[in-house]
Amino acid sequence: GYKYCINILNEGRIGIAAQQIGIAKGCFDIAMPYLNDRTQFGTKLADFQGMEHQYAQIATEIHAAEVMTYNACRMKENNIPFVKEASMV
Repeated sequence: GYKYCINILNEGRIGIAAQQIGIAKGCFDIAMPYLNDRTQFGTKLADFQGMEHQYAQIATEIHAAEVMTYNACRMKENNIPFVKEASMV
């Protein structure tokens, strides 16, 4: 029973990760036009170096999470042990 429950938990982690990545992408897609439209001190917010670093970091983290989730899915579908990968996403 325990092994069966843990396996379901690990599979569920992949699904939850996919949902959260979708939410993060949606938030990012809403925020970027705002950063390009909003001006402060006569400059778009997106053009400030500090903001560029922040949204580049967020985009990188979203992409990394997406790739890790796809990898965990691939491993699960090919019956390769994926516990570590499911825990990372």
